[in-house]
Amino acid sequence: MSTTSFAAEEAMRRHLSDLMAIQQLSMPLQIRIDKDSNKGSVLAVVNFPENPGRDCNGIVNFGKVYQLRLDYDHVVALGSTKIMDMLKQKKQEKFRRLLRMEALPAGIDYVLDFTPPLEGEECSELTASLWLPASTKIWWMAGYYKPPASMEFGPREGHLCKRPLADKAVGAVLSLGHDDECPCATTYSDISHLWASADDVAGIYDGKWVPSFRRNIKDYCRLRHCMNIVRILRAIAGEDLLINSATRMWTLAHLALYLDVVPVVRDSITQWFSACPNTKFIEIFPEESFNVALKLRMRDVLLASFRILVNERAVDHAATIPLTKPPAMTWMERQRTDYGDLPEDPIEHASRAFADRMKAKLDSLRGDMAYGMMAIVEWERLQYYCNQIAASPATLLSNPVLRELSEKLSKLKEALLKFLQVHVTNCLAHVSEGRLDSLITAQRDHYCPPHKQTPTDQLLKKLNDYQKACLPFFWYGLKDIFPDFNAFKSRCYQGESIARIAEDFNDKLDEALLGRHLAITPEDFQSHLPTAVPFHFNLKLFYIQLELQLSLLSLQAVGFRDSETEGIQFYMSDHLLLTLEESELKYLPLWAGGFDDGSGGVFQSEVPWTDMGPSEPGPHYHTGHTIASNTGDTDASSTVDYAPTSTFSEINMEDLDLGDYTTARSNVAQDSISTIYAPSQVVSMTSETFTGADDVSMAEAMFAVPAEHQGLGQAVAHYVEGVSDGDQMSETQDGDEAENGDDDEAMDSDSTLSLGTYYDDDDDAALL
Repeated sequence: MSTTSFAAEEAMRRHLSDLMAIQQLSMPLQIRIDKDSNKGSVLAVVNFPENPGRDCNGIVNFGKVYQLRLDYDHVVALGSTKIMDMLKQKKQEKFRRLLRMEALPAGIDYVLDFTPPLEGEECSELTASLWLPASTKIWWMAGYYKPPASMEFGPREGHLCKRPLADKAVGAVLSLGHDDECPCATTYSDISHLWASADDVAGIYDGKWVPSFRRNIKDYCRLRHCMNIVRILRAIAGEDLLINSATRMWTLAHLALYLDVVPVVRDSITQWFSACPNTKFIEIFPEESFNVALKLRMRDVLLASFRILVNERAVDHAATIPLTKPPAMTWMERQRTDYGDLPEDPIEHASRAFADRMKAKLDSLRGDMAYGMMAIVEWERLQYYCNQIAASPATLLSNPVLRELSEKLSKLKEALLKFLQVHVTNCLAHVSEGRLDSLITAQRDHYCPPHKQTPTDQLLKKLNDYQKACLPFFWYGLKDIFPDFNAFKSRCYQGESIARIAEDFNDKLDEALLGRHLAITPEDFQSHLPTAVPFHFNLKLFYIQLELQLSLLSLQAVGFRDSETEGIQFYMSDHLLLTLEESELKYLPLWAGGFDDGSGGVFQSEVPWTDMGPSEPGPHYHTGHTIASNTGDTDASSTVDYAPTSTFSEINMEDLDLGDYTTARSNVAQDSISTIYAPSQVVSMTSETFTGADDVSMAEAMFAVPAEHQGLGQAVAHYVEGVSDGDQMSETQDGDEAENGDDDEAMDSDSTLSLGTYYDDDDDAALL
């Protein structure tokens, strides 16, 4: 017997044994095999549906009632809000009534009815969550499909790029695929036939090779629902939790969420996802993987699926006409599915940030500051000469040597920039070829029939430059198709080679230095290669530095796929750029290494620094520079009048008149109550911040030292302190005259300012 067939039969035996162990719970205690395990003061009950069908053991009509005893302390330690609610007195009375238990069995203090609801909103929501996505129903084919041997290695041949088990079928223990209600026993009489060799399975998609009993897996099955509740209860009791199919994984995950016992299943489901080569499920169906990982808080699985979804969506955002909604298929023709509704979508935010980052990188490489960005030392030498020529006391018009040197220098810089721009253009046109192309084709064969595939090079031609910058092919090209030194120095610019242009510049530099037309410091130059003159521009050294920097850029962009820091091996994503930075990863929850603490703040735009802003409730709270008081006449169109600052803005205020109405230097209230006297007029009422009975608080706030950047706020404080009594009385009289001039719009004499006028009850004097 071969190792493969032995492993398959062993997986089938484990599956059948698991079914038998669960069915034991429907038998009377006297005939159970596991008599010793029936200890605990909590009795868990699950009522199975009528006519459940047949299982893989060929047993018809499962037991109707499954009972399992649990330890009370162990149940409470789970911290499940759902179960704790079931332990309450009212729920206990309800369960005993429904289960017709007038008296509890000996040794039982609590009874918990885990039977799925048959109707109501809870039933609808639970059924919807347990509804199987198509991906879980076809994953059993991964156990039959054998990839080509070429997948054993990555795009770079060699031992370091070896990918263990990438060319193997997923083991039967992970993808057996038999449902809890399965008629296979009526079709096959030998256990070995249940996992027969199926070389005709061409991929993980529907085809003629799918047997009838596998075609009829129900989207929702009440029997599957009940059986997996029992599995979770057995796991709570300390029994092993066997997950040997994607359908079982999905059902257990969502039942654990419903029962609030996620820790009971998290480790087992994480192991199912991360076991090689079953990690291909994450890469072929990242939406379903992201959905489960986010709900169950599985960090490694979440990060792996997040990287895939972000890169695929970033290509959409970088399109010439960005699509508001993701298209049905990715650019590589993978069928998209739904990863669930989220209040804030981290994938959308991260993919936009990723697209913007790669766009900025590409623009930098094609711009005049490219070499400066890469910190090429020889380029900095040329920049130094530019600065020295500009700082020379002689003008270019009066000094022909410097003028010619400047022209030679400009031409050399232009030639070098042109070379990089041409290289970047060639890299953008670079397509997958050779081993990388055949490897990507083998990966696509897993989930897409060959006759439906568009060649990768044709798909790449449909993308614009910014979309290509979001993919690895461009970044591979920066290193792979970089010309050798002979080709580099022979490149022509304006009819001359780069080598000739560099020599002309060095010759003219010698002339300028010998004639003392240009003064430079020898210590500024320390060439690492032998050169006739240390001041010369070293073309060979420039080439070496540029080649190194482009190789580093390439490695930084595509190097993540060979990283083992996150525990998930990638086998199917060589067409994607998976290297994310903090600008994208920050949208993940805190437990996954992101910045999302649940408040939603990470999804909001950063608030820019302000030059002006409100100064209440005191100088310590200043957010910007205060505006000096205006002592002029009130203008009805003014939004800031007579007060240090205003919190109101005219933005989106339409016809609302925010003009100040003078009442002893009154203005629009800051952090104060406002009363509308007319539909389009707002006037300030009594501020509750510093006035009233707490005179001490007001005084402290008025004379407190403002923040360091609040120079005007400091000035206002000194002004308030130094106002003479005569000025105060004059201002008060002016304010009173303004009040008497318009009785309909004036406020009562008790009115105060939010930060300014204050009335003393004794002498009615206004203190500023």
